[in-house]
Amino acid sequence: MKTFDSLTLHACIDELNSALVGGQIQEVRQHNEREILLGIRNRGANHLLLLSAHPQFARAHLTLKRPPNPPTPPTFCMALRKHVEGLHLLKVRQLDFDRVVFLEIGLPANGLPSATLIGEFMGKHSNLVLVTPEGTILDAVHRVSHRINRVRQLLPGQPYQLPPPQPDRVNPFTPHAIDKILRELESIPSNDVESLASALMQIYAGISPFLAREIAMRALHYEDRAEGLRVAWASLFDAAARQDYQPTLFLSDAGTPVGAYPFPSVQWPDHQQKPMESLQLALDQAYTFLVEQSERESLRANLRARIERAIATWQKRHEGAKKALEEAEKADFYRQNGELILANLWRIQPNMSHVIVEDFYDPDLKPRTIPLDPHRTPQENAESWFQRYRKAKVAREQEAQRLAQAESALRRLEAALVELTQLGTGEAIRELGEELTLQGLLPKESSERGRTEEPEFEGHKIRRYFSPEGYEILVGETATANDYLTTRVAHPNDLWLHVRAGVSAHVIIRTHGQPERVPRSVIEFAARLCAQHSKQKHAALVPVDYTLRKYVRRPRGAPPGAADYWNERTIEVTP
Repeated sequence: MKTFDSLTLHACIDELNSALVGGQIQEVRQHNEREILLGIRNRGANHLLLLSAHPQFARAHLTLKRPPNPPTPPTFCMALRKHVEGLHLLKVRQLDFDRVVFLEIGLPANGLPSATLIGEFMGKHSNLVLVTPEGTILDAVHRVSHRINRVRQLLPGQPYQLPPPQPDRVNPFTPHAIDKILRELESIPSNDVESLASALMQIYAGISPFLAREIAMRALHYEDRAEGLRVAWASLFDAAARQDYQPTLFLSDAGTPVGAYPFPSVQWPDHQQKPMESLQLALDQAYTFLVEQSERESLRANLRARIERAIATWQKRHEGAKKALEEAEKADFYRQNGELILANLWRIQPNMSHVIVEDFYDPDLKPRTIPLDPHRTPQENAESWFQRYRKAKVAREQEAQRLAQAESALRRLEAALVELTQLGTGEAIRELGEELTLQGLLPKESSERGRTEEPEFEGHKIRRYFSPEGYEILVGETATANDYLTTRVAHPNDLWLHVRAGVSAHVIIRTHGQPERVPRSVIEFAARLCAQHSKQKHAALVPVDYTLRKYVRRPRGAPPGAADYWNERTIEVTP
């Protein structure tokens, strides 16, 4: 349900203006890739404003939850700290009736913003963008390059463009906006909620499916649809214009939050609607539960998939051990073949491929046919069977252990699948995954998301990263790896980076033969990696040189990792 639509944002902005405008931004936090928290002190009270560009839970509201900060602040967080920390929130405004909010930030003395933080709450396209008063992008929480969107790039240094508007749609807060739908009523089937809701979404900007159905259902309670529309319109838009809200928390059958809205809804059972003191509190309660539930179910699904993959692996091991054990059970048969050959040497002629002997291990002394290698002597053929006997005897013990281990692992993993369905917290799910991993039943997950060590590098310690824009970046981790990366892996027109006048990793940006098209943000990303893998990684500012790989040479007789280069440029970054 969630329902963070344009009307929710409109109401939320009214409350934020009342609570926050004039307050000082004293803290900036970014606890994950898409969410920031602004600590704002206003009129003697501290507030925590959450702005989220989550693809499922994009929103803005005050929150009581304070997640821990990561060890290293993300780039967007550092940009915010540089440009807005210590300044004041001057105004919060909505773009027409769209899910776009502008937070104007500056000094109260002149009332002019020195930066604007823009929240675009549009599902999977949600973003947070910091711009200058002139409209130049300082940074975005999710950078969008031409590879992702050729029309609208969101990169530092680029001019900010508003999201594409909804053409020919009317802002429902403009005077006499209701007249537009009233003129269309005759063409809409009577008593048809979906047809009226569809017409509302076609005519008005920012009308979500939930809001459209809410208006339609309220209107159709009246015999006169036009009168019903006027009443429904007044109960929502006129009330919102007066800031006469009735914040409501919606609950599931089980009593858990499923969403929040500025008004009660005729679409939801009355006993599952809880009046709230403020929309901020309702949104915080709803989304705290929904996000935790989503993360919990994501963890559950991920662990379930890992367990199922592990079960498939252990089943293969079980089958392999079972077949190997069946083969190993033939150990005595192999020994008997060797002994029967030695007891019948006189029967074996050169170049024979088999010999038929009286089997004195059989109670009835039936004949046994024993295969021979015609290129070996009888004694060598006997020794060959004894070798197979010794190998099978050892394998019999090993395979029995492997079979028992696989059976034990399968029992534990099957039990874990049942246990997983009963765990109610994300922490418990993580603990189960860690327990199974420590027991060796699950393979370890990579602790360094987004980077892997590639087998194609012939064992050299070279790490692969991807920039937010999708560019591949390779980093050498040893002197020999640096040498191999530069001399064997990099292409002539790839970009090559190294800390200026210092010891660092060699870093390569794959350019696909078009180095001139690599955005500066990608070079900055790679330069930070280079500085991070250097002796200056704790410095506040590190100069990093970059040039094309074709301008790099290893000096004659120099040790691995040494390099001379020219035609370089220098960029200064914080590791």
